[in-house]
Amino acid sequence: MNAKALWQMGKQWISDHKKEGFCARCGKPLPPRRRVWCSDECRDWWWNTFYWSAVRYRILKRDNYTCQICGKELSESDCNELTVHHIRPWCIYKDNSDDNMITVCKACHAQLHTNDNWRLLLEAKKCKRLDDFGG
Repeated sequence: MNAKALWQMGKQWISDHKKEGFCARCGKPLPPRRRVWCSDECRDWWWNTFYWSAVRYRILKRDNYTCQICGKELSESDCNELTVHHIRPWCIYKDNSDDNMITVCKACHAQLHTNDNWRLLLEAKKCKRLDDFGG
């Protein structure tokens, strides 16, 4: 299933499950100032189920199911061994654009998260996408 189809499925899911004044996931009454989800947990469930699945699929496909650090190539059926990594940390920049994401294998992903200077690691591995950020 492609990214657009996953996104459309997620939007349709909201339409099918949304009742005015109630959470689209669990059906509980919405607290004040909430329009679709009663809690961050319900919102995150939808995000992780539909939106992130669509983004992940699109990035893996763009990078040909290949780790952008070590060059390890995998097939679409083995893509659980790959992860999509934010080049600029999500917790700081809140950037989910395609240009801020790369496909990495689990081993390289672990190195990125244990290395204090992730930029130097990406530069040392000649990560192609680092150039987008003035690497």
